[in-house]
Amino acid sequence: MKRTQEDAALTREALLRAALSVFGNRGYAASTLAEIAQAAQVTRGALYHHFSGKSELYTTLIAQAAQQPGLVVAQAIAEGGSFLEIIRRVFVRQLELLSSDPTYRATAELVMFRLESGPELEAAQTLLSTGRAATFQLLTGTFEEARAQRTVRSDLAPEDLSRSFMALQIGLFQLWSSGSSPDSNSPNPHPFDLVASAHALADVLIVGLKPPP
Repeated sequence: MKRTQEDAALTREALLRAALSVFGNRGYAASTLAEIAQAAQVTRGALYHHFSGKSELYTTLIAQAAQQPGLVVAQAIAEGGSFLEIIRRVFVRQLELLSSDPTYRATAELVMFRLESGPELEAAQTLLSTGRAATFQLLTGTFEEARAQRTVRSDLAPEDLSRSFMALQIGLFQLWSSGSSPDSNSPNPHPFDLVASAHALADVLIVGLKPPP
């Protein structure tokens, strides 16, 4: 029984990996369940045993990826330190996750560069919008507390501080993953070191957040 459960779990993970690859290469609408089953080296029957169709595969990928940033934030907070040290740690760690975890990175690229719309994808789109709103609200509340404690600038709205944080992260990842950079003509798909740049840009962020002496 245990072996059967392990085999089922392995098959399910193989299907998710295959779906991510096929969706990333062809887009959601152009992808077929037959292609996903073939990429996972399983039968269509095995696919339907685990997932009702393409939309459930897609939504499951998004749901799994959506959980990881929260774990990064929780760990960064648990390690302690000042507010600015923690916010710097969160900024860098989330980009380190994108750099080091191929599955998470591929899901982020799917959402950023190949996001499609349609009735089948309403659940996934709701999940994405809810996750982004939750992240924004969490950051805004954190910045409100920090501003009340005079550990960040009081002349900027917490909402603008949250937008700056998110825009820096998203923009840096898009530059890195798109294979282009304003200062590089390199054909390398990743034309600069994301983690090194994350540390550098985090320094810029912290300087901008600090209250005047």
